[in-house]
Amino acid sequence: MLTARVKRVKTHLEPFTIATLVLQAPDAKLSAVPLTLGNLYRIFSDPNVEPRVRSVVHDSLEKRWAKADQDVFIASLLMNPYIRGRSFASGSSFLTPASLYAIVRRVYERVMRVPAGLELHQAFRDYMVNANEFSPEDMMLSDMKAMYEAAVSSYKVQQNVANSACCCCRVNRWILLKCGGALITAKQLAAIH
Repeated sequence: MLTARVKRVKTHLEPFTIATLVLQAPDAKLSAVPLTLGNLYRIFSDPNVEPRVRSVVHDSLEKRWAKADQDVFIASLLMNPYIRGRSFASGSSFLTPASLYAIVRRVYERVMRVPAGLELHQAFRDYMVNANEFSPEDMMLSDMKAMYEAAVSSYKVQQNVANSACCCCRVNRWILLKCGGALITAKQLAAIH
């Protein structure tokens, strides 16, 4: 009986432990925040999760998302060249190319403290269609991916691949490379898939 309870608690807490490790990593990127929250939402969407637990976790994530600076997090996903717009649900009236540009423009103007000009719009358009300097080849995305995978492999060897250390590596690798996985924002954003 006790082991069943312990397993149940472990099942509920383990995703939060991994999320904490990912978000506290010294090299965590801003885009890791919505990806990690989305992964938690996905994990607790499993029909095998008790309805009360699922409801409490989803309500909490949606509450946090509603209070978050959504523009910054959406822009961070969009500007991650391994993700770009592929992670957003297609057909969402909220996340059209125009609305995504508006989000990027607002973040740009807030961070740079200057009005966005035509150059930002052109660069955004090129980025979204992988053109010019934003093509995967020009950005050397394959090379960067290979270097990252080699670094993760090297790290695993150096750390003697302990399960606890390996777990964080797997999650970070998933965040960087899994772009098309089942991810979320909150309901207000429409689903990220």
